[in-house]
Amino acid sequence: MVKKEKIKVKERVTDGKVDLSMSDLDDVPVKDIVALKKIYSLDLSDNRLLLLPSSFTTLTFLIMLDLSKNELKELPEDFGMLSKLQYLDLYKNNLERLPLSFGQLSALKFLDLKDNPLVPAVANVAGSCEDHKGCQQCAKNIVRFFKELQVKIDEEIQINKNVEIEENVAENKKIEKRKRGKKLKNKKIVQETPESRDDEFLGKKIKADNVTRRAKGKCVRRGCLLIFVALILWMLCSVKHPLTAKIGVYLEHFLSKLPANCQLYIRVFSDFIIKSQNYTREMLVYCKNWIYENDLFQRLISKLNN
Repeated sequence: MVKKEKIKVKERVTDGKVDLSMSDLDDVPVKDIVALKKIYSLDLSDNRLLLLPSSFTTLTFLIMLDLSKNELKELPEDFGMLSKLQYLDLYKNNLERLPLSFGQLSALKFLDLKDNPLVPAVANVAGSCEDHKGCQQCAKNIVRFFKELQVKIDEEIQINKNVEIEENVAENKKIEKRKRGKKLKNKKIVQETPESRDDEFLGKKIKADNVTRRAKGKCVRRGCLLIFVALILWMLCSVKHPLTAKIGVYLEHFLSKLPANCQLYIRVFSDFIIKSQNYTREMLVYCKNWIYENDLFQRLISKLNN
């Protein structure tokens, strides 16, 4: 394999212009170009360049740059560092996009982007570049487009930063609030003495005792009322009062529907009830006669009647 002869860049310099066109280059000798003095123009057209080295943007002294008729697929992201560029020829490459830093090329007056597979957004901004005037307009449009795009991106980044800051502030406030709540809770626990806990327990116990006492009193009152009602009904049934006459009819009807063996036991029990009621009736009659025969009660009744 024949070794490729290294190009002597110094021999390609004429009046501040470096002509490396049609040199079958696949890389740019940046170090050799930087070593030169008073250089303002660089011609790299008609080579086999696929990419530009990252050090290419150190050539900040360039005013004219010709990269036409290469195979460039992209440019360095910091290509805008070549801020002195006034003439840039990128005709017939494989560029689809341009770096955002193109907005920094404020001195650019000529830009040729013909015969590149640019994305529609960039192609519409660039225009046709069919003549010198079209390329001048292309330079203005592209620089303005990427400058405005950079402003929008910066604004979006700032908005996102502000939102992030607000979220962080809100989160810090929540954390601080939780910390204060824990401190107050711990302080309350520390300040709480055994005596205060005993007092609280005693108060709860007294309250529970009062509730229990009221419930018991209510049960006693209800029980007494039921006993009193049962006693009244018993006495009314014993004297065969008309109000209780229907009770016997209902009981007889109920007993007739029960089985025979049940009726037998109930009959025996009812006989005991009847005997008890007879005894109660006799006692009530005796009490009634005693009241009427007693002089004291007679005088009391006469006074009440008067």
